[in-house]
Amino acid sequence: GLIAALRTGCEAVRTPYTVVLDADLSYAPETIGALARTLEASGAAIVLASPYAEGGRVSDVPAVRRVASRAANHLLSACVGGRIKTFTGMVRAYETDLLARALRSRHRGEFNAWVVAEALREGCSIAEMPAHLAWPASRREVSRISSTKLLRRALDVLIVARQLLFERRPGTAGLRRSHA
Repeated sequence: GLIAALRTGCEAVRTPYTVVLDADLSYAPETIGALARTLEASGAAIVLASPYAEGGRVSDVPAVRRVASRAANHLLSACVGGRIKTFTGMVRAYETDLLARALRSRHRGEFNAWVVAEALREGCSIAEMPAHLAWPASRREVSRISSTKLLRRALDVLIVARQLLFERRPGTAGLRRSHA
């Protein structure tokens, strides 16, 4: 699954930054360099590739998926006063240490949204850069999602929304930057 793949990749990283993107290249490969440059220039702990940020866009995503994504991200964005537009996408750059700590923590809800919520709660800086999400034709053909899986994802988003709204104090998850 996603967490196991991220752990395996993160364990192999020997650089201060880690860029994560989908294997189907729904974001252009050039996004890798742009994320890394934005992370380094901004001083943020996480940079999100955001199709919903000003200048970002979405194309060729099936309607059900597009509506579900927009609704989830709009809800989570509202929980933080609109400061962040994209919580659920996995295409992003991390400080490697932060990602490693997040992967060792017990998360609640959908991981990608949870790690953003937890980083905000811990006082970490998060930046977004506009990006173009374009599903490849091969993925569009197999884009069906079961109603059970869609319901599970909706519940995961609600768990993270609750965290954003009601758990504002830094917790024990340990995502805060080390100052060693």
